[in-house]
Amino acid sequence: MVLKYYFRGKDIRLYGLFVKIPGKQIDSYISAWRNNFDKYIEMKKIMLQGENYQINGEGYENSFRGY
Repeated sequence: MVLKYYFRGKDIRLYGLFVKIPGKQIDSYISAWRNNFDKYIEMKKIMLQGENYQINGEGYENSFRGY
C-alpha cells in the first residue's frame, strides 16, 4: 500500500508538490506529524511578536518524491 498526495501550488504558475508515503512508514509519518505539530504549538506560545524561530522537525525526506 502507498498513499499518494498532490498539494497544489498557490496558483497555476506555481508547481505543486507530490508526496508518496509507503505503507510501512504511515504510522511513523503520522507520529512525526503529531510531534511536529506539538512543537509548533509550544513554540507559538513562547515566541515574541516579530521574532523568527527555526527548528528542525521529524519526518521522512524519502516521502517527498514525484511519481
